Amino acid sequence: DFGKLALTSTSPVKIAARCTVFAESDLVHKAQVGYKKEDIIAGLCRSIVINYLNNVGKGKKIVGPIVFQGGVSKNVGVLKYFKENFQKVYKILFNWLYGMLN
Repeated sequence: DFGKLALTSTSPVKIAARCTVFAESDLVHKAQVGYKKEDIIAGLCRSIVINYLNNVGKGKKIVGPIVFQGGVSKNVGVLKYFKENFQKVYKILFNWLYGMLN
């Protein structure tokens, strides 16, 4: 439901992507000043992807296609923002289990 709500956003808000503490502060502030819930959630989904690219992928050239796996791969909102960065993003059957198995 979280990811589906993010897909309804028309204007995702910018959420700090450096760490969860900054992201949480941003989320609380955005909610307090009245941003729409779907725009906040979409911003959070986008910040997850930005955090991955800036931190996990730092100094690496990541080229598609990529396989999106693990629990967060079930979130269609995060998938949307990965697809904005890579032309080909594959999800495989039971993709949320493969990170655990590998």
